[in-house]
Amino acid sequence: MTKNLLRSNLGAIATENKLNLYPSAKKESRLPTLTIEDVRFISNWLSQQSSKSRVIIVHQSQNLTIPAQHAILKILEEPGENNYIILTADSETSLLPTIRSRCKIVREKEEERGKREEGENKILTKLIETAEQSPEERIVNLYSMLSEFTGKKYSPYQQVSITRPDALKFMENIIDNLHFSLIHKSLFINHKSLTICLSAACLSHRRLKNNLNVQLALQQFILDISTI
Repeated sequence: MTKNLLRSNLGAIATENKLNLYPSAKKESRLPTLTIEDVRFISNWLSQQSSKSRVIIVHQSQNLTIPAQHAILKILEEPGENNYIILTADSETSLLPTIRSRCKIVREKEEERGKREEGENKILTKLIETAEQSPEERIVNLYSMLSEFTGKKYSPYQQVSITRPDALKFMENIIDNLHFSLIHKSLFINHKSLTICLSAACLSHRRLKNNLNVQLALQQFILDISTI
């Protein structure tokens, strides 16, 4: 939905003029959050001079801590000329009324929501199946999921390095899907199983952001979910 919204209202936006911000697991929490530090990063990014339209997409903004929600209010009030901020959330009620009052609310259509849930169920099913496999089978399945997600051919039997941007986007997609499922309690047998998987995904994402070896970070994630 976000891509369609951008296309219909702003047209093509160059990569360097677009900022995607995702929740990540901080040291004090194993679950994904967006903190005041993230909001400061947005502010600093916007402070850079530019004559072109710029877009900031805050994904899963329901993960903004309360202090971060208060901090982002000023940016929403004065984003600057030609700057656009998009907050995605599973539910508008998860955000403070003061934030909602400063935003134009665009709700996801039922058809789009149905497609999203279908895609999420597919990913979750694969993760559940993977958790029941041997370590060797899990690694093979990891590369298969990566190939399907990126459209590139990745295999543990070929000397093709997984790029860090591909790995980060892959993990961000999994975290997004798991978080949505945590709220709607889909497919997983219990809340604990889903939380374990989400925590493992967040830890892998943090390792990737901290420049740990890409293959090691991803393989550790797929091995960690054997406990779900």
